[in-house]
Amino acid sequence: MPQKIIDIFPPTPTRNLKEKIFSLPYRSKNFWSKKKIIATLFLLALIISLSLINFVFSKVTIEIWPETQILSFEDEITADSEKKNADDSVLSKTIPAVIIDTGEIIASQSFPSSGKISKESKAQGKITIYNNYSRSQVLTLNTRFQAPSEENVLYFRSTKPVTVPAKGTIEIDVVADRPGEEYNIEPVTFSIPGLAGLPQYTSIYGKSFSKMTGGFKGDVAKVEDGDLERAKNVLVETLFNKAQESLKIKVGDEYVLLNDATKEEVLDTSSSVGAGTEAQSFTYQAKVKSEALVFKRTDLEDFAKEFIKSKEKEGQKIKEDSLKIDYSPESINLNLGKIVLKLKFSAMVYSDIDIASLKEAISKKSIEEAKNILEKQTQVKQVEIKPWPAWIRNIPKNDKKIRFQLTID
Repeated sequence: MPQKIIDIFPPTPTRNLKEKIFSLPYRSKNFWSKKKIIATLFLLALIISLSLINFVFSKVTIEIWPETQILSFEDEITADSEKKNADDSVLSKTIPAVIIDTGEIIASQSFPSSGKISKESKAQGKITIYNNYSRSQVLTLNTRFQAPSEENVLYFRSTKPVTVPAKGTIEIDVVADRPGEEYNIEPVTFSIPGLAGLPQYTSIYGKSFSKMTGGFKGDVAKVEDGDLERAKNVLVETLFNKAQESLKIKVGDEYVLLNDATKEEVLDTSSSVGAGTEAQSFTYQAKVKSEALVFKRTDLEDFAKEFIKSKEKEGQKIKEDSLKIDYSPESINLNLGKIVLKLKFSAMVYSDIDIASLKEAISKKSIEEAKNILEKQTQVKQVEIKPWPAWIRNIPKNDKKIRFQLTID
């Protein structure tokens, strides 16, 4: 019996075939992973930021050194107390002056005496005479009273005759028999030598209750004419120095005070004693007054500036901090209230820059083109352009983004 042959094919792997057919699209699911999305967004943000910087925030700073020149002049100007303002100082060559005074300044000071004089004086004092005798006793003028002493005999004499009543007392003035400090004795009991040998000698005596004073023999200090003169000179000089300091404080930094533009006056001097007076020291008093003729520093500076402006060329300006002024007094008349000053002054002037025109000329130009345009300006000496950010190549169109900076040296 013939065999039946059957072709056998392997089963069709429909599932595997599907997977193969659809595997490629499914593999692309990882193409937009989180990291790639973040990187793409960052790149877009960077591009947008750079565009904003270039077109919104970009700017240039242009530093320009204009052409400069030093102008120097010499002239004379008068500071006059009769002039009230400095409006026409360049034409009149006159500025206002002001008189400032200190008012009265008074002081006193003690000074030593330099003179010497020989002097003798007798000690004096009072004693009480006691009469314990039965009868009154008459004592004549210059009656001696002897003080007890182991070395020298010291006598004091009465200054007037007296009668001492019996059983009574009387107080009298006495003076030392001789000059000298040894007679300045403490309170003692005195005997009366004139009664020696008489019965009343022990009953009549004197007694002091206070020290004898005034006894002296030697040299004493005396005020000389030279002492008074020296005191006056020293005190007046001290007061004038004080007045000068007072003037400086009143003048301050606003005014100029010249050394020779001051007037000093002695109003009064006096001494507590006269020449020839015996004194170790004396007090001297003086009264002075000072005044000064001054002018404002700014008036002088304004005169110099206006003078230079009148001489500068059109299109030039003064560099304010370059002004230099030297001045010296040619003549000073305090009575007339005038000072003539000799001036030497100078300042740096520079060419004025028309910023608006330059901004218009370089707008939207490349950095190199702008620099060439600026360097060709006759009033410009040097140019430096600083773009921000550094990679921009053109000048911004908006003139508010173009900043000019003048450097004058």
